Amino acid sequence: MPLKTCLVIITFFLSTLACSFHTGNHLNPISATRSAPSPVSSAVQQPANAADTTSIANTVDRLHRTTADWNDVPAEVSTLLTQFKRQLRDQISLTMNEVGSSSSPDDFRIRIWDRLTAAGVTICQSRNHTIEDGDCESKWQYGDLFDVQINRPLHHPELIAVVVTLEIPCGRDSSLYIFRKQARAWQLVLAHEANGYQEISGAQGYFDYRIAFDSADKFFLVIVNVTPWCTSAWQMLRFSAVRPAPDADKPTDIVSGKETIYLGIDPPTYQLVVRQKWFSIRFVGEATEAQIANGFITRNRLIRFRIDGNRAVSTTH
Repeated sequence: MPLKTCLVIITFFLSTLACSFHTGNHLNPISATRSAPSPVSSAVQQPANAADTTSIANTVDRLHRTTADWNDVPAEVSTLLTQFKRQLRDQISLTMNEVGSSSSPDDFRIRIWDRLTAAGVTICQSRNHTIEDGDCESKWQYGDLFDVQINRPLHHPELIAVVVTLEIPCGRDSSLYIFRKQARAWQLVLAHEANGYQEISGAQGYFDYRIAFDSADKFFLVIVNVTPWCTSAWQMLRFSAVRPAPDADKPTDIVSGKETIYLGIDPPTYQLVVRQKWFSIRFVGEATEAQIANGFITRNRLIRFRIDGNRAVSTTH
């Protein structure tokens, strides 16, 4: 090889080596038999279930590290909460299809509790539900669960209702999932979540629901929740009656509405009653102008609707 060519090659190698040891740079050894792994390629190589649980742990960690105002929800947190709910329900669905359909709601819950906690999720209520509500409080603003509740409607073993409740500042946020046994698998047929909210009032606090069958195989749900907030006993009670639709995330809306509710009373916050063709909600609401003029600030309220197929008629007096 000509001398000039050798000198050029040696000069180029020394220049490259010098740059590699410049301040802030390190020369990393690379295997001669395989390329250096990247975060993306290593994630792809993991089994599906391992990747799912790892992503839940990552989401929980990111939510734990967030700092936010009590009432305001940063855009990043809002996005992470939506992601967290989807990851949770995916893991719940996997667990349900690993458990026999004849299992009791308690058996389902224990298996789900074990799977989620093994994945890095903290559930405030204990595995056997031995902690009282008032004794349970998360040390983080976001990222922990208050509880996972499993119920099977009476006389309808083909249905399972799962309520997942997240801890948030000044309240909680519940999501409802209805699974139906189809062939050999549990299929999600209805999901009711609050997503994308910018204030904690967008979450579903004081959550409750009821299922009613108005024919042999058709049912509707009535879902009620109250806006969480850090101050004030005056909040909004929100209600909706829905039916399952082809897209579980887009149920058919029969009726929905909201009313002012006063929370400064002894529990229960409200009373929900659902029957085959109607539902009602009792609560303490805002007084009328005439009542306020006479020194009252609250009054007992009752709203009632009759359900006829996918229509609702108010029968409130």
